[in-house]
Amino acid sequence: MLFLLNKTRPNVPDLITLLGGAEEKELLLVGDGVFYATPFMLEKFKAAGVSQIYASGDSLEDRGIEVSDECALVDYDKMVSLIMEEHDKTISL
Repeated sequence: MLFLLNKTRPNVPDLITLLGGAEEKELLLVGDGVFYATPFMLEKFKAAGVSQIYASGDSLEDRGIEVSDECALVDYDKMVSLIMEEHDKTISL
């Protein structure tokens, strides 16, 4: 299951835990969601059972954010692949 986060909002790790249940969870940060690409938040997402975290390279560049090494940078083509091909469920938060 892929979670798509395009803005900051309270309790995101709790929502992922609740909505994702026992399924394998991955997270794609785009837009203002890339503000969560910090080591502190990535640890919270890992604790919520997220196995892989991706961040839009363009969104990071537009906001002047340097990403943690634990976060995979992706371009538009990879984002499309994650949403349309690699996951059968996508939840936008």
